[in-house]
Amino acid sequence: MVLTTKELTKIQLITDRNCAVGALVERTRRQGILRGDGTSGAQLYDIASPADVQVGDQVLTAGIDGVFPKGIPIGTVVRADRGADLFKSITVRPAVDFGSIESVIVLHTRKLPHDVVRYSP
Repeated sequence: MVLTTKELTKIQLITDRNCAVGALVERTRRQGILRGDGTSGAQLYDIASPADVQVGDQVLTAGIDGVFPKGIPIGTVVRADRGADLFKSITVRPAVDFGSIESVIVLHTRKLPHDVVRYSP
């Protein structure tokens, strides 16, 4: 997630426990919510137990959260088990090795509200 002002950009990694991203499994188009596990991976939630999700499936942004546009690669399913309740237990390995990132480019895709542009910490 990215918060941008005139002089400040806050970036939150998808592996952060406080991050939630609308996601979909590319092959089956099943949608869920991806949350970081606090280490180097993430969990995909709210996918029904009978759904077809397999190890190796690619996970993309779904565009349903109003933050990320649809179709950005998030990662690969490394575990997909029938959960203890109504939903699967799905582990996703991020598409990016966040430990090797040296720089980030932020692209503005919409005009920022006036009060955000004038924000001063």
